[in-house]
Parts: sequence; C-alpha cells; structure tokens
Amino acid sequence: ATLTPLTKVTKGTKGTKAKSLKPAPLPAKAAAATNATNATANGLPRVEDVARSCVGTSGRRCVVILRGLPGSGKSSMARAIKKAASEMGGWSRVEVCSADNFFIDPASGVYKFDSSRLRQAHNTCWRHFKQSLDAGVEVIVVDNTNTQLWEYSNFIKEAFAQQVRVRLIEVTCPSVAHARRFASRNTHSVPVAHVIAMFKRWESDERALMITPTMVDRA
Repeated sequence: ATLTPLTKVTKGTKGTKAKSLKPAPLPAKAAAATNATNATANGLPRVEDVARSCVGTSGRRCVVILRGLPGSGKSSMARAIKKAASEMGGWSRVEVCSADNFFIDPASGVYKFDSSRLRQAHNTCWRHFKQSLDAGVEVIVVDNTNTQLWEYSNFIKEAFAQQVRVRLIEVTCPSVAHARRFASRNTHSVPVAHVIAMFKRWESDERALMITPTMVDRA
C-alpha cells in the first residue's frame, strides 16, 4: 500500500486540514499491528508494534516520517524503531535524519541552537536523507517537527521515486495546554511561545498513523 496523494489543502474554523480523494489506508504491516491483541485500550496500536511494522521483513525498505511538536516524543519513537530493528535480527540498518543533529557539537555532545543556521541545518538533514536513500539503507527515519505538509513532501517524493514504502507517524497534540506541557519537557529548550506557534500552524494529514504522547512515554 502507498500513501494517498493529497489533492488540496483547505482551511476551516478548526485549523488547516489536508484533504485527499479517499481515506488513506494503513500499509498492510501497520494494519496487522492494530489487531485486538496488540491494541491499547483506546484502540490505538502499541508503540512497539508500530516500530516493528516500520522495520518490516528482510529486504523491504521503509522511510518513516515523524511528526510532532518539540517534547512530544518523536525522538523516543525513533529510538523505539532502532530498538525494534536490533531485536528483529539486526538485518536492517537504521539511519535517523534530523535537523537537530546539526546543532549538536560532535566533541561535547552539547546542543546549541542558532536560528540563523536553521536553513543550513535542514539542508544537511536533506543531504543525509538522500545519501541514506541512495546507499540502500533499509530504514530511514526523518525526525523533524514537520508541522506543515510542504516540510516533508519532498521526502515522500524521493522515497516513492526509489519505490520505497513510506510511513507517516504523528504524535498527537490535542490542545494548547498539551503544547505547553511539551514545551516544559523538550530537551532543546524551545520556548513555550514557539511551541504554541507550531501548534497553531499545524496541518493535519489524514494519511498519518496517530499515536499519543502517553503511548510513547510508556514504551
């Protein structure tokens, strides 16, 4: 199964939503992970099962695009995918591509954000993604906030061009109160006002598999 192409973006009173011709079906592996045995009480799949569905079986590649506000648990989801790959025999390499990595000092490991270099950071993330894709890396995780559709559309196009399946995983944020909570715990000290601004400009994507921050915390 592939992602359903978007046709247009419309704005309404409840925010901006992506509209597609048909509801986007989950890939077969993800659908299998949502059965009654593996589901949580609210019907959502367990993080461990989502991670395993991204790794899949030997010989099948996957690009995983994570969406979520700072502090929501995206990076924890990325780590869960790497853990799943290791536990499933280690046949698949996992590369995590993130603009945040640009701001981490390789010697000290200290994160120091510089807004004037944000474009450079995203360009570096894109190059890392392309190099990983061209090198045949089995699982490539794009770990950015991806608040709007245009921010990750080229990643999807490149993956499809190489016939690599794509999984969209969104860590939900139902309210401004939740956004404030994420801001209080994000490890990169993104200001509360910036996190709320991201929440307000968020574009939903009906193709994404939704997981909650609580699910990630418990994984």
